[in-house]
Amino acid sequence: MSVFKLSKNREELEAHMKQYIAISEESCELYRRFKMDFKDADYDAGWVEFTHVVNDFEKNRYGNMHGGAITAILDTSMGLVAFELGTGNSSPTMDIQVNFIKGMKLGDELTIKAEVISAGKHSAVLRAVMSRSGEVTAIATGTNRLYTTTVPDRLPFVTK
Repeated sequence: MSVFKLSKNREELEAHMKQYIAISEESCELYRRFKMDFKDADYDAGWVEFTHVVNDFEKNRYGNMHGGAITAILDTSMGLVAFELGTGNSSPTMDIQVNFIKGMKLGDELTIKAEVISAGKHSAVLRAVMSRSGEVTAIATGTNRLYTTTVPDRLPFVTK
């Protein structure tokens, strides 16, 4: 997998993520209800981690977290990472594929790790993994449009 640096250093990235989440919550009811929090990031490896606790707004009639809420949180986390790759103008989702693996219930504490798989001048392929206590519950891959004139700094191809 290729690894990309995000557009800021580690400290600036953390500050920007917290600020972006706060502004989003202030301007949009959906983000207020999601209550995503910044957890961790690796500037050099190109990933950001968020936390989220499943709330009453997100459950379906069976008491599980609704697939639309899962998708929206995964999409938002990938969008935040894509946003950092560009100049901060915009990073709309072009497509998203979600695999629902395990059900999640009210009160479950989730970790969402979003990362860059590949990025070019106009788009980025991203992945987000949602987990509960280390167990994967959902995975998304997607492509976001990057409205920028710069290409991200590329790091050497990494294989394991």
